[in-house]
Amino acid sequence: MSVEKTARRLPVVAALISGLAVVAVSTTVGAGTAQAVPAGHAFCTAAPVGSKLDIDCTNTDVGAATAGVIGLCTNLRILYRAGERIRPESTVEWSEDCGPGAHPILWQASAETDYQRSMRAE
Repeated sequence: MSVEKTARRLPVVAALISGLAVVAVSTTVGAGTAQAVPAGHAFCTAAPVGSKLDIDCTNTDVGAATAGVIGLCTNLRILYRAGERIRPESTVEWSEDCGPGAHPILWQASAETDYQRSMRAE
């Protein structure tokens, strides 16, 4: 093989090696970032079902969390529950009932990990 042919192929080989290196690095670096919910957080969802408000709270942290809900029904009954503990990396579900003929009209469900609470307290 002549020196000229080798010199012409060097940029192609260098580009190929650079491309493979970029793919390998981006695959390795991005492997841990595809989570839907970052670890270390707690969150709740709530939805009305007839006269009840169904609450689901999830804790993705390795420590415990606390959840709660406050709401209002059409019969002016207040839905309130605070201090519902969530074990590490688990989900709790519960329902609050407005009573016969009524349904939830306003609500807010929230959760906070013990770590988040300790950071807020400082």
